[in-house]
Formats: sequence, structure tokens, C-alpha cells
Amino acid sequence: MHHMERLKKYGRIEKELARNLLAEFYGTALLRFIGTGVMAQFVLSSGTASSPIQINLGWGLAIALSVYVAWETSGGHVNPAVTAALCILGKISFTHSLLYFIAQTLGAAFGAGIMYLVYSEAINAFDGGVRAISGPNATGIIFASFPRAYLSNTGAFIDQMAGTSLIGLFVAFCCEPKNQIPRNLMPALFGTIATTISMCCGLNMGSPVNPASDFGARIFASLIGYGTQLFTFHHYFFLVPLLAPIVGAVIGVYLYQFFIGFHIPKPVATAINVNNDKWEMDQENGLRQVKECSSL
Repeated sequence: MHHMERLKKYGRIEKELARNLLAEFYGTALLRFIGTGVMAQFVLSSGTASSPIQINLGWGLAIALSVYVAWETSGGHVNPAVTAALCILGKISFTHSLLYFIAQTLGAAFGAGIMYLVYSEAINAFDGGVRAISGPNATGIIFASFPRAYLSNTGAFIDQMAGTSLIGLFVAFCCEPKNQIPRNLMPALFGTIATTISMCCGLNMGSPVNPASDFGARIFASLIGYGTQLFTFHHYFFLVPLLAPIVGAVIGVYLYQFFIGFHIPKPVATAINVNNDKWEMDQENGLRQVKECSSL
């Protein structure tokens, strides 16, 4: 027996929830690893190694890849906002949602930590070993989001709700069987919507829209010299990217359902029953899609 098969035989986790939590941990770690690297290149090169558009694309690709990796196991939420949207849709229980959030947050902290090992020397060369979140040599933004000087916490909360409402809308759209979204296309679409959000809602605070990614990396960064300023800055701003995306995702789900989801029509049957046959096939496909979506 090949050694990989032997490892699989004895190392496989049979309990579904445990498998899902492990997948969420790893998927979110991958997301935060890539995202932290994207930010590090931009900050440490003073914008010469990459541009804002590359940041948007980099995060979008990170999300698509991380969702694909965990897709067949947990559904690849890698974001508590996605988990909250699926909870509202009845696809995951509230208790499991909380466990997903813990796994995602720990994964984000782990991913940020691994990328820190890659760029620790570059960070030291850039800031002289002084970990700051503001000023010309600030590097805190590599790990967490911060508001621009003009932005209040209220404005930031609105910003995050608006951005993640698009995530909630998109989750509801994908989970509606009548829309017949190809299942294997969904991770790529999630990366696309993430890039879109960054491009339209990224000015005020960089569009984190992922509580686990921001909070997990923020926790890690506080342990490597940035300290409690990551949490006390701007009147405890860290609560905004932690809470607002959940509210926004829930709002997005309800907006989609009230304006579109509840009103999607059934095909009208014809004399030769072509549409009726198609409708029956759609229902079979839809039922299968609901089951798949429920496994998220």
C-alpha cells in the first residue's frame, strides 16, 4: 500500500462536522495567507511592486482559490458573513455557524502567521522593528483594516454593511435552485463578487468584509509587537469589521428574497408539454442543488 493511502486510511476524519471545521480552518488560512502576502507586497514596496487594482484582483483570486479548496468538504464558506447568510437561509444551524466562525478565525490567524514568516525580514527593514499602525512606516495594514482619517465608526459600519449585503445577496442567488447556477462555477463567482466589492467599496477602509480574516489576523498581529492598539484604535474600530459584515450579509439575503427570490416564476406549460418537461427536469436539478447547498 502506498504511504499516502496508508495515511488516508488512518488519518481520515469520519465525523462530518469535524471534517467541515478542518476544511474551514484550512481554507481560511489559505485565504489569509495569500491576502496578507498581497498587502505585504504593496505596503513594503511603497506601492511599486503592485497597484491597488492588483490588490483587488489578488484578494479576489485568493477567495476563489480558497473556496475551491474547501468546496467539496465544507462548502468553502471561509467567511462568517457567508456562513451567516446560509444560516438565515436554513442551510446550516446556528450552533454550527458559531463553530465555523471559530475555525475560520483560527485559520486566519494561522495563515497570517505563516505569511509573516515569509516577510518578517522585509517588515523589519521597512519599519526598523517598530510595529506601527499609522505614520509613514506603518505596517499594521498588512494584517488588519483601518479607516481613513475622515471616516467615523458609524460611516465605517454602513460601509461594511453595504459591501457584505452584496455577499448575502449573492449567496441567496446561488442557493436558489431555479437560478440553476453550475455548482463548480460558484467559487469563481465568489471571487468575482469579492473583487467587485473591493473595487466599489474599497476607498473608506479597504473593504475587509470578512470578520474572521480581519479579526484572526488582528489577533496574530497583536502578538508580534503591534499590541492592543489594534483593538483600541479609533474608539475600538475593530468591532466594525467584526460585526457589520454579519448584519450586511443578513440584509442582503432578505433584500434578494423580497425583490427577486420570492417572485421567480415557473415556466408556463405548452400544448406539447415541452416547458412542463423542462420544469420537471429543473425541479430534479434544483432539488439536487438544494441538497448540495445544504452541505455548505
